[in-house]
Amino acid sequence: MRAGYNHSSQPVRSSETLLNILAPAVVQDHLTLGATYTLPNKSELSFFFAHAFENKVRGSNSIPPQFFGGEADLRMNQNSLGVAYGWAL
Repeated sequence: MRAGYNHSSQPVRSSETLLNILAPAVVQDHLTLGATYTLPNKSELSFFFAHAFENKVRGSNSIPPQFFGGEADLRMNQNSLGVAYGWAL
């Protein structure tokens, strides 16, 4: 069994949210859980789950005046699930 938690600083400045509309990676906190089970033939099954908690960044003059100005606000959360099978040679 394993678990983890991560906290990071905000990677996207409020003045640069327009550039992150397609990939709004604004999460700052995530939690992971996982486990590995050894099978009788000495192979392994591993599982994991990760949850990135929702976070928002409100734009601040993020759309240039040439594009009529305004704000691009970002919000994101994520869930991931994984399974792996391994064996020794």
